[in-house]
Amino acid sequence: MPLDNLPNELIDHIAAHLESDLTGLWSWSRTSKHFHSLLTPARLPAAAAVHDETVHREPFHLMRAARGGRTAAFKGMIKHVERYKPMQCFPLSMWHFPEPLLLHLCALPGVDPEMIKAVLDTGAFPVTEVRPGTAVGTSDTALHKAARQGNVAVMKVLIDAGAVVNTTNDEGMGMTPLHEAAVVAALAAVDLLLMAGADPAVDAYHGWTPLSAAAMGNSTDVVRQLVETGAYDGEKRDSILSNALAGGCCRGDGDPIEVARLLLELGAIPSQVHLCLACEKNHVNLVKLLLDAGADPKGQDDKGQTVFHYVKSLEVAEMLYKVTCSTSPGLVSAACDLGKTALDKLYQENYSNEFTESELQFAEWLVEHGCGKMAFEPNGYDRRNALHYAAYYAHPSVIKRILHVQVAEPSSLINRTTMPKQTALHMAADGASGDIGDRVECIRLLVHHGCNAQMQDQSGNTALHSAFTNLRAPAHTTLLTRCLIAAGIDVSVRSNLGETALLRAMKGRQTESTLLLIDAGTDLSAPVSDAIDPGMTVLHHAAQKGMLEVVKRLLQPDLADSIDFNAQTQSRHSYTALHCAVEGHLRSGLPNDYYWGTARILLGQLIPEGDQNPRRVLEHDRVISLLCASGRVDTSAKNAEGLTPLDMVLHHCNRHSDEPVSIATILEAGLPKPKRQRHADDSDGSDDGFGLFD
Repeated sequence: MPLDNLPNELIDHIAAHLESDLTGLWSWSRTSKHFHSLLTPARLPAAAAVHDETVHREPFHLMRAARGGRTAAFKGMIKHVERYKPMQCFPLSMWHFPEPLLLHLCALPGVDPEMIKAVLDTGAFPVTEVRPGTAVGTSDTALHKAARQGNVAVMKVLIDAGAVVNTTNDEGMGMTPLHEAAVVAALAAVDLLLMAGADPAVDAYHGWTPLSAAAMGNSTDVVRQLVETGAYDGEKRDSILSNALAGGCCRGDGDPIEVARLLLELGAIPSQVHLCLACEKNHVNLVKLLLDAGADPKGQDDKGQTVFHYVKSLEVAEMLYKVTCSTSPGLVSAACDLGKTALDKLYQENYSNEFTESELQFAEWLVEHGCGKMAFEPNGYDRRNALHYAAYYAHPSVIKRILHVQVAEPSSLINRTTMPKQTALHMAADGASGDIGDRVECIRLLVHHGCNAQMQDQSGNTALHSAFTNLRAPAHTTLLTRCLIAAGIDVSVRSNLGETALLRAMKGRQTESTLLLIDAGTDLSAPVSDAIDPGMTVLHHAAQKGMLEVVKRLLQPDLADSIDFNAQTQSRHSYTALHCAVEGHLRSGLPNDYYWGTARILLGQLIPEGDQNPRRVLEHDRVISLLCASGRVDTSAKNAEGLTPLDMVLHHCNRHSDEPVSIATILEAGLPKPKRQRHADDSDGSDDGFGLFD
């Protein structure tokens, strides 16, 4: 059983049989320290107080007893007022207990009301607020905390001690404890506060009354209780009811239909504001109720947005369209003050999330009902339009509908760019969400309708560069690469940093995509980057990354004659491809035994051609063996430091060995076999491929 779950009676029983001095427990194991924290308050409250002051420097034991419901231990320790100072705010370091005062801590659910009585008996004042910046919390009183939890027992103690029921919290919209109890639908707590004199019509931030909080809490019982006590009497009756109806429409979960119906019966007048809030939360039944009650869906808010800007589902959209199509046919496609249509807003508010099937259907519906005509118009700070978003999310059905609407002149609009000068084709290649088949279909649609595959963004990247921006499955990247190559994109285009798409593919170890780009005609003799690692060719990068299949392809006769296998980089190291392969292998951080095998390869003991090793860590050895066996590389070539590839291996082994390592040492000792890690599929006990040179 976890120590924190020990019954309090058991803790007291254990503590009663312990010696008087428990300090020895603190110097033992972590478990003994845990026992010390549990048992010391129960056995020695005075000692716990001293321990808190000398070791913890904060009232750790006292707060732990409060959170654990150990009333006897808490009462024993709280008597040491000079040590605990119950009215002092806890420091920010008390992350274990994010309540700023003992009063607040004792107001949480599950805490014995006797504890809060003990705190009050020490002189704590029940109306004390905690100002922002002094601790983790806001300007709540303990009564706010208790009301927010519906803790009636603690609330009674606080009210009897003189807590002010109408006090407001400055950082919480000016809410009173009655607001807090109403929003969590705590009827008993609401009754207690009303009986204690709480104002049922008190005005908080922007007219937020307890009735508004009760409506958001979706409790008809609390609403009725507040109404019976005069929550909306007086001159502000209409505004109070309107704000309460808005509170009900704002509820994110549950169906607030009953609360809304009750407020309408009380005289609340529905407006477009309520309709927009209900649409935003996708309360289908509530939208129907508001329309039946006379809410007007045809206006625009202070930002120029129509009700369709707030709709989230096709069902609600069709319901509203039936009401507005005859009198306001252009309402669906109307743009707000920022130039955004409902389609633009739907995409922009979901830019970081996956689209649901319902949202996709709604997007298609918006295009068919007028938003498609505005789909090429840029909006927002980044000048993306609906076509860009549809391409990014891989929605070919939306793209088809947009292009069908603009069939007269799609080619003149389809190449419109965003602020970073990206076309819809860039966005389709860059996006990572959705089905890969849909993304490929988006690229085909855009190219077929005239999207220029050669356009570069402000960083000089083509759509082919963008395909390697996001991490995705290698098979998916291969599909995108094949599709873009088939579209006729120039594979040799360089970005502003001098990077080719081939370099992007190799950085991500995308072997299949790299092979596709090589076969598509990439210049293999030229460096793949001008600004980064100058002078490094495809061969240098493939060797450094240990991309065995790429090196094999480069050694084929149709390509090998056009490649300088001994070309050196223009960086300060002046590496050949063989140097790059050795450096990439040395970065693996393997034991020296592995690199003895690398040295023996460089000395001419090559890996047999038919020997297959599935482990990635030895791919560099195979690359080195291939290069040496080709006869095209000079194994004695030196870098800028005067080191051959073999010298690099020996230098590394000597740096990580207590004894000198030389060629003679390696040749005489042979290659030790590393300890084998058996796998579940190793049934025959065969060698794992490390003993290549025995």
